[in-house]
Amino acid sequence: MDILIDDGSSFSTPASVSIFEDLGDERRVGVRVGGQLLNITTNGSAYYEKGQTIHMSFQAERTHLFDPETGERIHV
Repeated sequence: MDILIDDGSSFSTPASVSIFEDLGDERRVGVRVGGQLLNITTNGSAYYEKGQTIHMSFQAERTHLFDPETGERIHV
């Protein structure tokens, strides 16, 4: 899992739930972060409501950053 949804107690980014779909074995959560829409697919059992604020954190070793102008990977 590359994006972790947590209780906000760790270093995390708040996001607003735009859409939640329960598809049986998996759930899809659309969230807005800084004006951008991010889609998350999870097999967890949690349910979220539109407008709810969730907190996300990212696993550093599985995160890749790219230069928006060149598209090249930024090594950190």
